Amino acid sequence: MVECAARGTGTPCVGPATRRCGLCGAVSYCSPSHQIAHWGHHKEECGRLEQQMRDMDTLNDFPFTFSTEATFQHCFTLSI
Repeated sequence: MVECAARGTGTPCVGPATRRCGLCGAVSYCSPSHQIAHWGHHKEECGRLEQQMRDMDTLNDFPFTFSTEATFQHCFTLSI
């Protein structure tokens, strides 16, 4: 089960995190209010995550995995 990205921010979760960010789709929330409350933190990474999620099909075709963000950035920058 996916954990709510806003868990532990002050307001208790109201259920399972079944609601995904509409832009990147990489993080999930338990409610619209948690999504709104967490936006201040998430907006800094949302664009980067959105790009990575779009690149997921390409990355899944690779015969290896990226062990760190730095490795991903280095390899993906070289291929563009």
